[in-house]
Amino acid sequence: GDESLAKVNSSRLILLEPGMSKSQVLETMGTQNAYYINNPHLVSLFSIQEDHITIIYYYTRNPNDSSSARASIEGSTPLVLLNGKLIGWGEESLRRAQDKYDFTIKKDFDIKVD
Repeated sequence: GDESLAKVNSSRLILLEPGMSKSQVLETMGTQNAYYINNPHLVSLFSIQEDHITIIYYYTRNPNDSSSARASIEGSTPLVLLNGKLIGWGEESLRRAQDKYDFTIKKDFDIKVD
């Protein structure tokens, strides 16, 4: 179950291009929920002065606890958007954006599963 969603999402990462709008990103990566996992499974928004940062997490690797229906953040790839445009994805892009714009991501990932 989880494994195929992770594979599909991983394979879609290569279709991303910097400058894509949020709707293009969601269209490329997909928004259908699968196997009780929200897809994307988390979206965080930050505003820093005039800049708006959106981080969309997609589940791309199996969490260590595969019996859990709740995907762990370790199993996710963050997609980073600045003012509605994709500027990068992956932990490195996220760190760079954090350094540059000085925001802290609260890793409070108790994602509710219906």
